[in-house]
Amino acid sequence: MKYKYRSTMKILIFSLTLNSCVTQVDNDSFHFGSGLLNLPYQESILIYPDTSQSEQRLIFSEKFILPDAKEYLIQKENEKVKMNKKIEIDKIPELNIEKPTIMDIIAYAFQDLRRGDSQKAIEKINNILNVLERNRSKTLSEDLGVSPYREAHLVLAMALLHDGNNSDAIAILEKLILFSSAWANAYLVLSDYYLDRNSFELAKLVALRGIDLASPNHPSLYVSLARAYRGKKEYIQARQAINMGISLFPKNNELISWLGVLEFDEKNYIQGCQLMQKAFEQENENSALAHNYAVCLLQANQLEQANQIMRIAIANNPSNAKLYYTNGIIEEARKHYFSAQKSWQTFLSLANQEEFNYKLVKFKLSQMKMTEKTLEEKQELPDSP
Repeated sequence: MKYKYRSTMKILIFSLTLNSCVTQVDNDSFHFGSGLLNLPYQESILIYPDTSQSEQRLIFSEKFILPDAKEYLIQKENEKVKMNKKIEIDKIPELNIEKPTIMDIIAYAFQDLRRGDSQKAIEKINNILNVLERNRSKTLSEDLGVSPYREAHLVLAMALLHDGNNSDAIAILEKLILFSSAWANAYLVLSDYYLDRNSFELAKLVALRGIDLASPNHPSLYVSLARAYRGKKEYIQARQAINMGISLFPKNNELISWLGVLEFDEKNYIQGCQLMQKAFEQENENSALAHNYAVCLLQANQLEQANQIMRIAIANNPSNAKLYYTNGIIEEARKHYFSAQKSWQTFLSLANQEEFNYKLVKFKLSQMKMTEKTLEEKQELPDSP
C-alpha cells in the first residue's frame, strides 16, 4: 500500500519558496461520524496530492507547463507540422526566458510531487543529481550538508515515500540527518513519517534530536514532539513540549492551535476553542487550523459558526477531501441533509478509495434518500442556472 501524504504545512518551503474524538452533540442528528470525527486534523509535511484519484492527478499533471515557454512553443509547433497545420514560428515574438537554476528545477520537482506525479519528480531530481555528481568536488557526505544537494535528496526521499519505496527513502533521510544535522527539514520529514505510522517512540527520538541539533530551530519540531508524546498518552510531556515551543515562538499559530488541542483533550472546551480561534484568525487559509476550530465549535454545539468556518476553509482549499467529510457531518448536525449529501459526494470524488472513511461515507449515502433542499438551504445553495 502506498504511503499517503496530506497537503500543506508551510514548513517545506526550503529556501526556494518549499486524532480525542468529538463527543455527540445530538443523538438524532449527529450519530454518523461522531466517533470518527477526530481532533486534531494535522496536515502532514509529506506531500498528499490535492486530488487523490489517479485520473485527476493526470489531468493536473497534463495542465502543467514548464517555465521554458519557448521550448514548449517549439514542441507544439512540431506537433502541428506533423498534422499539416504549420504555423510560422518566426512570427512568435522572442521570449526572454531565463534558464532555470538547479534550485528552480528542484522546486518544479516539488510541484510535480504536490500534484501526485512522483515519477516526474523523481526524473527531475535524478537528472539534477547526475549534473551535480559530474561537478562534485567534495565527498557525498560533505555535499549532503549543503544546498542544493540536501534539498534534492529530501524531495527524492519524499517522492520515494509517495511510491511506497520506504526503505530507500528512510536511508536517504537518515543520511541527511547524519550529514546535515543542523538542518531542521530532514528531522521534520522523518518524524512526520513515523507519526503517520504510529511509531511514536521513533518520532519522539527524531524530534528531540532535531530540537537539540537543528539551527535555526523550527517550531514544528515541538509540534512533532508533542504529537509523539500525545500518541504515547503522555499528555503532561506533550503540554511541556508545546509550552517550550511557544516560549521560543510565541506567535506561531500551529503551536497556539495545538495548545488548544491539548486543552480540548482535558475537556476544557471553551479555552481550547479560544486558542484555536486565535490561531485560525491569524491564518484562516490554513485548512488544519480551520478544521480543528470548526470541530471544536461543533463540540460546543455552535453549529452555525462551525459551518461558516468550514465554508472559509473549503473556499481556500477546494480540493481538500478531509474538509468535505467534516463539513458533511456539520451539515447533518444542522439537519441540512441535502447539503450533507452533496458534501459527502464531493468527498468521495476527491478521496482515495482505500481511505477508511471512504467506505463509511459511501455506505451512509447508500442508506440515505436523496432529500430536497430546505428553505434555508435554498437560500444558501441556489440552484444552478
